Amino acid sequence: MIKCHTRSDINEPMANRAGRSSNRRAITAFLGVVAVLGWAYFFFFSEIFTVQAIEIEGVQRLKRGEVERIMYDIVDQGRVWPFRARNIFVLNADEVAKQLKNELYVEGVAVDKQYPNILRLKLEERQTTIIVMLQESAFEVDRHGIITREVGADELRSIASSASSSDRPGSVIPVLSITSASGSLPMVDDEFAAESQVARWLDTFDTLKKRGFGYRSASIELKDSTKLKIDMHESYDVYFDMLSSMEAQIEGFYAFMKAKNADQTVREYIDARIPGKIYFK
Repeated sequence: MIKCHTRSDINEPMANRAGRSSNRRAITAFLGVVAVLGWAYFFFFSEIFTVQAIEIEGVQRLKRGEVERIMYDIVDQGRVWPFRARNIFVLNADEVAKQLKNELYVEGVAVDKQYPNILRLKLEERQTTIIVMLQESAFEVDRHGIITREVGADELRSIASSASSSDRPGSVIPVLSITSASGSLPMVDDEFAAESQVARWLDTFDTLKKRGFGYRSASIELKDSTKLKIDMHESYDVYFDMLSSMEAQIEGFYAFMKAKNADQTVREYIDARIPGKIYFK
């Protein structure tokens, strides 16, 4: 079929045709902008992609409520303006995992984003409490330095017999005696020690465990002492400095025990507080 052009089509000004073409381009561009803004709103501003739930794996000693609270605090602090808080797209999972590891005092943590609005945490816990012996009483202290409970004699004997073993299970709480403690005893919910101090104690016992260091008991003279006295199964003590590298001191102890002569009898103590140098009596 042959299409016939009318005189009006033929004589239509070029300006009119160019105007209609320009209008079509403008409408297409406008619709494109609307579509982009719509998708941007859908992905970055709508509640669909706002974190609604946190799934937690590996929790044993920690409280799930505390983990969730700290997690939401970290996510809220990392808000990227102008996006809605807790937007899963702009959330940096690696940075959140790094902050969680420090806040929760855990061995490891992984954060996975499960779209559209779920965060999945996988925690590898470490020991977060320690039992402190004061005079004739024992108290459990959490990682924040707070007394959480008093430990009964029967429970203490059971824990102490396992806590000093090199192959003890990870759930057993380490026991630390403070030999020169005096004054009134603390009460539950009292702040007993600074968080950094408790972290030092926990790190020390964690290293002893990892290096397979068996002993009978561990003690310090005062609460803020850094000299750790280890009562060995043998008839001598070992001294460590909790402000120095425990790994290096334990390695020095093992090297000395392996290399010492048969006539080098240890009767009282081995002082391993200076890495690379061992003193004994």
